[in-house]
Amino acid sequence: MGEKKELLTVSEFAKAAGVSKQAVYSQLETRLKQFRVKLNNRTMIEKRALNEFYFNQVEQPIQPKINQVEQPKTEGEKDQNELYETLKLTIETLREQLEAKDRQLEAKDKQLEGLTAALRAAQETAQAAQALHGANILQIEQAKEATGEKTAGQSEGVTDPGETKPHWWEFWKR
Repeated sequence: MGEKKELLTVSEFAKAAGVSKQAVYSQLETRLKQFRVKLNNRTMIEKRALNEFYFNQVEQPIQPKINQVEQPKTEGEKDQNELYETLKLTIETLREQLEAKDRQLEAKDKQLEGLTAALRAAQETAQAAQALHGANILQIEQAKEATGEKTAGQSEGVTDPGETKPHWWEFWKR
């Protein structure tokens, strides 16, 4: 039984050595010839061949990797993590700035609504003042007509729309 534990199949040997099965088969007639054993019509290789030719010491039978311990981070991974953290902070800062800008826009919108309402009120007041002024002018003209005075429309230099104004070349006809 001790012999079986020291022997590896070609595929196990290839996996342990980190090479392909074809590479192991090509070395069976040269470098690995002294470690080759035929067992039940199968080609087996002694485990010590790994130590001597591939400098890979195998002390336990080959087992699947279940849990790997996290390796210390390389400089590149450290740089990536630093960059990631910097980007996270930058994104957070930009989000805060965006929220502040949103609040400023809301305040400006409210201010704009107030100014728009004030402008509408001023326009309505101006329209009311124009209507009142027009009514006052009509009253004044009616009062002047009643007293017989000339109104603004009948003052000197203003002609009735029915009268035609002489042309400039007809100055001698006056």
